[in-house]
Amino acid sequence: MKKAIITGVSGQDGHYLARMLLESGYYILGLTRNITQDLKSKFIDFEQKIEFCECNLDDEKSIASIIKQSEADEFYNLAAQSISAISFEKQSETAKINGVAVIYMLEAIRNYSPQTRFFQASSSEIFGRNPVDIPQNESTALNPETPYAIAKVFAQQMVKSYREYHGLFACSGILYNHESDLRSDTFITKKIASGVAKIAPGEDYILETGNIQARRDGGHTIDFVKAMHMILQQPKPDDYILATGILHSVRDLIEIAFDSIFVKIRWIQSDGELIGIDDKTERLLVQVNKKFIRDNDNGAIQGDIKKAKTNLLWEPTIDFNEMVKSMVANELNKGKYS
Repeated sequence: MKKAIITGVSGQDGHYLARMLLESGYYILGLTRNITQDLKSKFIDFEQKIEFCECNLDDEKSIASIIKQSEADEFYNLAAQSISAISFEKQSETAKINGVAVIYMLEAIRNYSPQTRFFQASSSEIFGRNPVDIPQNESTALNPETPYAIAKVFAQQMVKSYREYHGLFACSGILYNHESDLRSDTFITKKIASGVAKIAPGEDYILETGNIQARRDGGHTIDFVKAMHMILQQPKPDDYILATGILHSVRDLIEIAFDSIFVKIRWIQSDGELIGIDDKTERLLVQVNKKFIRDNDNGAIQGDIKKAKTNLLWEPTIDFNEMVKSMVANELNKGKYS
């Protein structure tokens, strides 16, 4: 039985990766800040094959002890302070969790468990909001613009260093937007899915959004965690772009979400502002709010997945429309708005 350590097991990536590995016969050690009954209940059908451990990633001794005792086959570092805006408010914490903690993990593997294969979850934000290449590939120039992205670049470069100078099987997956029913409320996809679910039963609610022309490359988390696992099964360690290669705008996202509840959005100008109305009833449903518009939000954040296709024989399988409609359906099924 293979053993894997997963940090951030309570997040959407950690959840889907853990379940996939458990179904493949792995034993999982899930690291999290807090072990809750809710977290345990999500894996009740695998309770004999998963163990949870409370761990602060800025605790070097704790990380070293866990790695030394577990002698895991694989280590997936998915934990992070993941909100770019918050990274400006908590720069020191972001640097420790997203950057320095990766050295603790790699150093412990080097000293106590050199056979452990390591995966680092990097981010498309390492290229900045206006990348020099469209689409971006593994060689695109790095231009991190937030403390979050700077820490991710540091971590990714340390992974490369330990791979090249210490011979560790250490890899980074440069992750583009990926969503699921488990996405947290702080992300635009979840906000839109939740807002549409509120409107569906007739609640007097207006969905506010930022720049609807902003475009991103986004896929489903299930596809992305499959790629994470495939990266660690390769004969040689390397870094990979994990994306779909297809751009979708926030406008596309909104229209697909409303289409899932049989509402067609018509966009019109009103007092100099763009609004979305129900094409049949002309009820106001969507309003662009300038406070949600970020500077330099028009870059094409699009990944080139040729390397992943060639080396991993991987490519996304879940359609963007299918993913968005699933997220709306999940919000409706929660019963919060009915």
